[in-house]
Amino acid sequence: VAAARVLRAALHHSECRFYMHAVTQIGPVMAHLGALVMTVIFFFATAGMDMLAKEPVLETTPAGPRLVNLCKNKVPNFDCASSAMLSTFMMFIEVEWNEVIHIETLKASGKAEGIREELIISFFLIGYVLLGIGLC
Repeated sequence: VAAARVLRAALHHSECRFYMHAVTQIGPVMAHLGALVMTVIFFFATAGMDMLAKEPVLETTPAGPRLVNLCKNKVPNFDCASSAMLSTFMMFIEVEWNEVIHIETLKASGKAEGIREELIISFFLIGYVLLGIGLC
């Protein structure tokens, strides 16, 4: 109730009314930009998981075999969805984005799938340019 009283008082002041109108006009644009950013981050995270994720590890327990949780590894990594999204977000906000490229490229260079290191470096550089420069 007290918040409604503050808004009612703010609407009677002309400068506050102008500010409130600007916020209501920019809100949908910011929501659209946020959805676009999350879609691009999701795309790069899933592509990174497809290229760079480790194989699942089975652990034998008395209750039977179970999968080991690979999300407990140090970030940046692309071993599970949450770590992949966080690693891609690190590229977006430009926090140690070169570490993401370095660690993941060294990991991927030893894979027997034939993914070349240059392809992975270009993937991360395109992601950095699109996320870090293009959407900001």
